[in-house]
Amino acid sequence: MGLKQGCARLDSGLCWPAISPARPSPYAGPLLALLACALVLACYAAFARLGTAVFGNDDPGQAVYNRMADGFLGGHLYLRRDVPPAFAQLRDPYDPAQNGPFRDPPYYLYDLSYFRGRMYAYFGAAPALLLFLPYHLLTGGYLSYKAAALAFAAAAFLAWAWLAWDVRRRCAPAMPDWLLAAALLAFGLAGALPSLLARVDVWEVPVAAVSACGALALLALWQAWNRPAARVRWLALASLALGLAIGCRPTALVLCPLLAWFLGEARQAEGRWNRRLVLAAALPLGGCLALLGAYNYGRFGSVLDTGHRYQLAGGQYESRLTLFRPAYVWDNLRIYFLHAAPWLPRFPFVGEAGPLRMSEGHSDAELTFGLLLNLPLAWCALRSLPAARSASGVGFAVRAVLLAAAAETAFFLAFFEANIRYEVEFLLPLLFLSVLGLIAAEAAPGGRRRLRAPWLALAAASAAFVLGHAAHRALKARLDSYGWAMAHRQPQAALRHIGTLLALEPANGAFHNDRGVALSVAGDAAGGMREFARAVELDPGSSGAHCNLGFALLNHGDAAGALAQFRRSLELDPANAGARAGLALLRPDPAR
Repeated sequence: MGLKQGCARLDSGLCWPAISPARPSPYAGPLLALLACALVLACYAAFARLGTAVFGNDDPGQAVYNRMADGFLGGHLYLRRDVPPAFAQLRDPYDPAQNGPFRDPPYYLYDLSYFRGRMYAYFGAAPALLLFLPYHLLTGGYLSYKAAALAFAAAAFLAWAWLAWDVRRRCAPAMPDWLLAAALLAFGLAGALPSLLARVDVWEVPVAAVSACGALALLALWQAWNRPAARVRWLALASLALGLAIGCRPTALVLCPLLAWFLGEARQAEGRWNRRLVLAAALPLGGCLALLGAYNYGRFGSVLDTGHRYQLAGGQYESRLTLFRPAYVWDNLRIYFLHAAPWLPRFPFVGEAGPLRMSEGHSDAELTFGLLLNLPLAWCALRSLPAARSASGVGFAVRAVLLAAAAETAFFLAFFEANIRYEVEFLLPLLFLSVLGLIAAEAAPGGRRRLRAPWLALAAASAAFVLGHAAHRALKARLDSYGWAMAHRQPQAALRHIGTLLALEPANGAFHNDRGVALSVAGDAAGGMREFARAVELDPGSSGAHCNLGFALLNHGDAAGALAQFRRSLELDPANAGARAGLALLRPDPAR
């Protein structure tokens, strides 16, 4: 064998050893995907840390799910929470006008169910059994709402990411690794889970848990379809996941048609009903429903009663609400899809959508946004619809996710209340359809590059919006918690919340003014005066800051300085009653 066969010849006549083109590392793809997942989970943790609970519900020992777990360990189904004798003597304990004083400290009887002298949680028991109880048994401590919601949200995203990875591996192996990693990053950030985690209280925990169980059910159905040898086991896991989802929130019942749909697909493929598959689909879900029915019967004497009729809530008589009405559909269509939240020129760059006129009985929307306007990536879900008619693997995945998205969307469109928590539940499968649309485009022969640039541009815009929305929700939660703490004479808690806000916006005069109020209430007059002076320096147009500084100077013995501040406060706002009261102190009535 001559040298010419082992070398490359150049125009100069020199002969160089031939170099084979480098092959991509088999680990590059998984590493890129893992890096994208790690970035998403780090973002989730950051927003969970930034946000807070409200109404003082940040003590894990008092968390409803931990009290539920304590009850299970004590051998009973009611919460380990004493009922005040005065509350038990109310003529109608479910009337918000009567139970109002007991929803605040030191009782915290808020959003619980009261029945036959005991307090219960109308929330499903599955989160307590899956996380809170095991954590307490293993550590002896109590898990916080924030940690539990973060764990469930992480599990939800990782299940979706696994599904995307496997669909791409089986159906579009030529799709670049970097593009899949970008898709996972975009879906994880634009899927609104950051917004959910930015303010975690008891309500966010079951929503995150349902998101995790629903994603796991879809992943298990995909694996059952593509792994015939293990189809029974994977289908049983999907059935169990749906049963646990219902144990978290009864609303997850709308996902049960997924199992019937899968059995129909299997029958069409095999030409007959498979008894083992039917049992695998029915038994785990049926067992969960039987346990849930027994749990309801043990608490309220009815297998279908979750305690909603006995709920203690603020501002509304829960058992008298009309939860579903056709008129709500148009309201919620506008709120969830067509009513955009505005972009702002300053941090956090996203504001709140304005109010809408809604049907009678419909509750106000809480920090929702219009999917079609604020998340342009959602439009890419349309690219997946042609694949739904195909017999390919992508077609199966699209049909499954589309069914889940349609069921959840239809349910919440008819519901009486619009909330960012509910939006997250149906947004995740809707947005995942855009990922499947990208994979379908990459799997199609020829022209696969045409969708990449617009898809990535829409994904970047959507992710940026959700990050701004999550920051806005976290700041609002902190500010609301500050106000709640001050209203209940808890200045140290208020200082913690306003300190977080100042760490994010150190030049915000209003936050310095709020911190000055909290310091003054806590007994630090000198610190309060420094904060008021800083607030006036940063925001000289704030009448309230000038007024507060005037009182601080007056208490310090500087009457001349206080007089100047009160006068300036009234120049900015002639209706400022505090400044007028300050001037009255400096200029007492001569008739007295």
